[in-house]
Amino acid sequence: MACGSAATATSSVGGSPYAIVCSGGVSGNYDFSYADGNLTVTKAPLDVTANASSRFYGDSNPPFTASYGGFKNGQDIFTAGVTGSPSLTTTATQNSDVGNYTITAAVGTLASGNYGFVFHDGTLMVLKATLEVTANDKSRIYGDANPGFDATISAFKNGETLATSGVTGTASCSSAATPSSAVPGPYAIGCALGTLAAGNYGFHFNAGQLTVNKALLTVAAISTSKILGVANPTFAATYTGFKNGQTLATSSVTGDSSLTTVATASSPIGSYTITAAVGSLVSGNYTFSFVNGVLTIVYGTTGFLQPINDTAHTQTTMSVFKAGSTVPVKFQLLNASGAVVFASALPQWVTPLQVATTSSPIDEYVYSDPPTSGSTYRSDGSQYIYNWQTSKSDVGKVFRIGARLDDGTTIYVNIGLK
Repeated sequence: MACGSAATATSSVGGSPYAIVCSGGVSGNYDFSYADGNLTVTKAPLDVTANASSRFYGDSNPPFTASYGGFKNGQDIFTAGVTGSPSLTTTATQNSDVGNYTITAAVGTLASGNYGFVFHDGTLMVLKATLEVTANDKSRIYGDANPGFDATISAFKNGETLATSGVTGTASCSSAATPSSAVPGPYAIGCALGTLAAGNYGFHFNAGQLTVNKALLTVAAISTSKILGVANPTFAATYTGFKNGQTLATSSVTGDSSLTTVATASSPIGSYTITAAVGSLVSGNYTFSFVNGVLTIVYGTTGFLQPINDTAHTQTTMSVFKAGSTVPVKFQLLNASGAVVFASALPQWVTPLQVATTSSPIDEYVYSDPPTSGSTYRSDGSQYIYNWQTSKSDVGKVFRIGARLDDGTTIYVNIGLK
C-alpha cells in the first residue's frame, strides 16, 4: 500500500491542508477501505537581522537596513512574496554620546503568506566627530621672541561651543622660527594634541602663519659744531635698536643715511638742522626712523688776551692780580681764517665764581683803569674788553670769570687775587 500527497515543496501555506491519499493495498483475507489524511504546510521562519551601522557624533541617524536569511526554494526577498519592511529603531539621537546603541528590529509592515519572521537586533556605532584645530596667525618684530601661540577650535556639533562641548585641555602650538629668523617669513605655526581631550570629538590640526615684521632702527644725526667760515664737517649718525646682538657691521644694513644741512661755509653764526633721511640705506630686517641733529656755527678764539695768561684755555699759567685792582679782561672773536669778527650781540660778562684759593704772588701789573659798569663787554677796536673791579677782601681767592657769546658758547679763565 502507498500513501502520497499532491503537495510539493513549493506548495503554499495558503493552500493547506493538502490531502494525503493511500491506495494499492493487497491481502488474501482483507478488503481495504481508504480514508484521506491532511498535510498541513506551516510558515517557514525567515531571519530578519538589523545591519550594523555607524555615524558621527552630532549627525542624524542614517537609514537603517536589514538582511534576510532562511529563504526556501531558491527564493530571495524579491521572489518570496514578502512585502513591507521591518521596523528598525534605536534610542540614539543626535545628542547621544559616542558609543554603541542597539538597533531594534521588529515586524513593522512586513507580511508574507509563506514565512514567519525571527528578528535579530543590530548595533549602531556613534563615532567621534572631528573638530578642526587651527593655529591662529601671529606676527612679531624681527629679533623678538615668538609670541604665545594658540588655536581656534571649530566644527562643534549640536550647537555646542568649546565651553559646553566637554573638550578639556589645550593644543600644543609651536613654530620653528627663532628671533634670528629673517623678515618676512611667513613661518608655519603647527599644532599638536597637547592636553586636548574629549569624549565625543577627535581632532584635526591645521597650520597657521607667523609673520616677522621689520624691527625699527633709529638713525640719529650726531650734533656737531664748526668754526665760522669753515666748510661743513663730514656728518655722522648713530644707529640704535639692533636685534640679536647685531651691530651696523653685522646687521646686513647696507648703504648710508643722507645727512644734510642748509648751512654752508658762508653761513652766519647760529644753529642749523642736520636733516637725517634714508639716503641709500637698505635692510631686509630693519626699517628706519630718523632723528635730526644740530650743526652749531661758533666763533673761533685764542682765549683771553694779555695781561691774562690763557694759553688756549689750558690754564698752564694762572695770572695773579692785586686784590682791589682793575683786571682788563680782553678777547677776540675770529673766523676760520683767523680774521677778527664781531658778534651780533655784545658778549655777556659772567659773574665771577670762587673756585679755589691761592698763595701765589702777584705776577701781573697793577691796573687802575675805570671799571666797566653793567653786564656786557664793550668793543674796543679789534677786541672786546671788560674791566673787572676786584675787591681787596678777596685776597688769596681764585675766581672763574668768562664771557657768554651769542653763538651759545661761554669761554672761561681762572684768575688769582693776592
